[in-house]
Amino acid sequence: MTTPYAQPATPAENVVRGTLFALIAIPAGVIVFDLLWFVGFIASIVTFGVAILATWLYRKGSGGVISRNGAWALLAIIAVTVALSLFTGLFTDFTRLAVNETGMSVTELLGNPNFWPNFTLDLPENIKANGLSLAIAIAFGIMGAFSTLRQAFRTARLHDPAPTDGVYPTTATVVPTAAPAGTVDAPPAVAPTDPGKPDAGSAGPIIH
Repeated sequence: MTTPYAQPATPAENVVRGTLFALIAIPAGVIVFDLLWFVGFIASIVTFGVAILATWLYRKGSGGVISRNGAWALLAIIAVTVALSLFTGLFTDFTRLAVNETGMSVTELLGNPNFWPNFTLDLPENIKANGLSLAIAIAFGIMGAFSTLRQAFRTARLHDPAPTDGVYPTTATVVPTAAPAGTVDAPPAVAPTDPGKPDAGSAGPIIH
């Protein structure tokens, strides 16, 4: 006798809604990264926090489940956030130096036609000067993304549907059925006895 798989009830995942929720991590991560970068604090840890925030937001939007599709969406969001954070950090550095050197306001500086060409020319040197901070930021982003993806893929494996045609072999207890009404059970068979020998259950003949 066999019994089918017992399918555990799992909540349905809304990938689109989860991704939209996780997108909030992009502007939040970039703003916090740039603020810390501007005031001189170590902003690299923000990229690790972005992975945690994006995962939390995705779960809120998706219904608490992260599938493989959700994991890849999270990876893309984390990568975009880290890239934008690094770029805007370098942009903030260059803008701050340009304001100090020219005495112009940020609005005037951004409206100057020479700003972007100068920023592009100075970008390689700016990257070299901030190489260590950028490397640490990328490393934290990779760490956060790796832990997030590992957890997401592990969750996805747990929620993979079981095969519909699989069965577990089980042993069933056979319950004897009662005899139909009106029938008489046959008496148990008794081995024949030798009339010349005493019965095994008797004490034999009594001799006076």
